[in-house]
Amino acid sequence: MTDAVPGGEEPEGSQPKPLIEKARDFAKKHKRKIVVVTAIAAAGAAVLWHVLEQRAEELADAEEYEDASQDAENTEAKESGEDSASGKPPRNSPVEHDVQGHDRTLGDGRVIKIPPYKRGGAKGGEADPGGEDAGEAAA
Repeated sequence: MTDAVPGGEEPEGSQPKPLIEKARDFAKKHKRKIVVVTAIAAAGAAVLWHVLEQRAEELADAEEYEDASQDAENTEAKESGEDSASGKPPRNSPVEHDVQGHDRTLGDGRVIKIPPYKRGGAKGGEADPGGEDAGEAAA
């Protein structure tokens, strides 16, 4: 990278500029542009840093919320398991009542007719004679 003359001869006393001098000349010539570009880059970096911090906080909050939700679900499941294990009788419908006949649409699209039946008021270990299982069995 020498300053060669087209004839192949170098002018007398011309030495290639050291890189440091070239950089100094470039900085003097483009000082304002360098300052502006540096300021814009610094501002962009600050904005990016702020956005990434907010995103990290949101993710941390979401993870804490999920962990708390899972802990609550586990606690509820444990408590409900303790209730059933403690010997409490299963809940019965409080009042005996009539259920009207109706059509039930199954998951596969079939429609079955459910006849009217009585429900609730069971005492002791009696099962409901006309519960949902009886209606599905009729189909």
